[in-house]
Amino acid sequence: MHEPTAPCALNTHTLGELTALFLTHAASYYRRRDGSPSREHLNYQPTLKRFETFAGTSSAPSKINRHQVRAWMDQLAAEELTRSYINSCLGRLRRFVRWGADLEYIDLKPVTEMSLVKQLQPFRSRAISQATPATSLIFTDLHARTACRLRAGEQTVAPNAVNSARQQTL
Repeated sequence: MHEPTAPCALNTHTLGELTALFLTHAASYYRRRDGSPSREHLNYQPTLKRFETFAGTSSAPSKINRHQVRAWMDQLAAEELTRSYINSCLGRLRRFVRWGADLEYIDLKPVTEMSLVKQLQPFRSRAISQATPATSLIFTDLHARTACRLRAGEQTVAPNAVNSARQQTL
């Protein structure tokens, strides 16, 4: 297996530095069976950059806690990203933190904190689902008026009506 660089003293890296080290590691670690690179390492970059932007590049990775991660997930949901994408981001962030703790770049506290953060559940968060707008309108209370119009026989709902209904409920 690919060995990353030797671990250094605990808590000496900023979040930005640790992210750069991890992305270098991920480029050589995520490979197919035949040894060719997979594209998984490319998925980490936007996720970790988003978290860096939220938490601050110069912040200490050991200061990551469950409240901060939940707030970040709420911000992603406010950007109208899908629930599955947000949950994927959470999984990648967890792997990043475990990697840092495993190599003793950070202490174990963030790993424990991350295990307490639950993934977003369908219809229990502000994140949008993968379902089509018409299907999700019928099964949520947020768009009751629009759902009634669908049941009354309208075939489609204008996207602006859906967005305005969403904004009124937030």
